[in-house]
Amino acid sequence: MNYLEKIGFTSEDISMIKNSNTTVIFNLLNEQKKVVTANILYLKKLGVSNYKEIFIRYADLFLMDNSNFVEIFDKYDKEDLITKLENNVDIFAYL
Repeated sequence: MNYLEKIGFTSEDISMIKNSNTTVIFNLLNEQKKVVTANILYLKKLGVSNYKEIFIRYADLFLMDNSNFVEIFDKYDKEDLITKLENNVDIFAYL
C-alpha cells in the first residue's frame, strides 16, 4: 500500500486500514490502486480535510468507479457537504 504513503497516509494509517477491513477488501485496495487514488485525490481537491479518517472507516467505498464516486458528490452543495463530513464522517456512508 505504498501508493497511500505517496498521498499523505502514514504507516499507522495503513495499519488501521488493514485491521479495519477484511482481507478481501484490503487486497482489492491494493489491486485497484488507480481507482482508489483517484477517489482519494478527488476528496482532497474538493477540500475535505479529514479524507484520511473517511478512507480509514469506509475504504471499501473508495473502490467505486471514479465517475460514479464524483457523481455522488456533485449532487450536493460543496461547502455544506464538506462541513457535514468534517463534523460527522459517518455521513459518508449515506451519500
